[in-house]
Amino acid sequence: MSNSNLGKPLEKVAADLGVNLVLRGHVSSTQQLLKIVVNLQNISDVQPFWTQEFSGKRSELLTIQDQVYDRLLDALGVNESEDQRFRGLMRPVIPAAAYDL
Repeated sequence: MSNSNLGKPLEKVAADLGVNLVLRGHVSSTQQLLKIVVNLQNISDVQPFWTQEFSGKRSELLTIQDQVYDRLLDALGVNESEDQRFRGLMRPVIPAAAYDL
């Protein structure tokens, strides 16, 4: 989302982008722990389409990322082929500490 969309109502941003689902999230962390709350909202409904909380150790960031991805696909009813799944799991080998900001 570009800075021009900051402060606009979510419905307006979705209309500008031509989408009917919006994925939002919130990340909070401590020295050792990470908590991610993900919300998928259908713009035409007031209630969220899907919401889930994920948590774990900061060193498990990539595992948590995979959990978010898997649960999101489940919520959307998307089935990956084996080839798509394999490509999605391929990552460069980067130490987890590289993700610390």
